Amino acid sequence: MPLLCARGVSFAYNERRVLEDISFTLDAGEVLGLVGPNGSGKTTLIRCLDRILAPEGEIHLDGRDMLSMSRPEIARMIAYVPQNSGILSSATVFETVLMGRRPHLRWSVSE
Repeated sequence: MPLLCARGVSFAYNERRVLEDISFTLDAGEVLGLVGPNGSGKTTLIRCLDRILAPEGEIHLDGRDMLSMSRPEIARMIAYVPQNSGILSSATVFETVLMGRRPHLRWSVSE
């Protein structure tokens, strides 16, 4: 069973279609790279896979339909850090990495 499976993923900003019928599987231990020119939909696809955006099509994570998963469940398996964020501009590397651990921890960190 694939760790991540996308079938027929499509997305549009208003009338502008950005993604059309994207399908792939990703098994545990595999690495997937997204390559393309600016404006080709790479970030939009990542936001769709993390359910930040609501695409058409199916996305399954570890065999579960992501529509049936809560945000905390998704966040424990997928982390998204935007390229440009005012919040992270003054954060240390440790604080930035710690943000990805937030779904697994409380707000305080022990040694």
